[in-house]
Amino acid sequence: MAKMTPGEYLDRNIKTLVETGRRDLPFGVSYIQRHCQVDYNQACHTAERAIEQGVLVRDPDCEYRYRFVS
Repeated sequence: MAKMTPGEYLDRNIKTLVETGRRDLPFGVSYIQRHCQVDYNQACHTAERAIEQGVLVRDPDCEYRYRFVS
């Protein structure tokens, strides 16, 4: 089995988040950590990549929270 690249790990995390994430409330990095079972840094990178891909947006009320694009 081939080793995954960092980008592939992030894409896997985004897929996991989309499949299991709650869509009704904003969430923080710790939510991403729990659902993707990754450390803090990888959760932050996952959030940034999801924003770039148009999956997440920053919550307008708090810069440290995210929401799914509706």
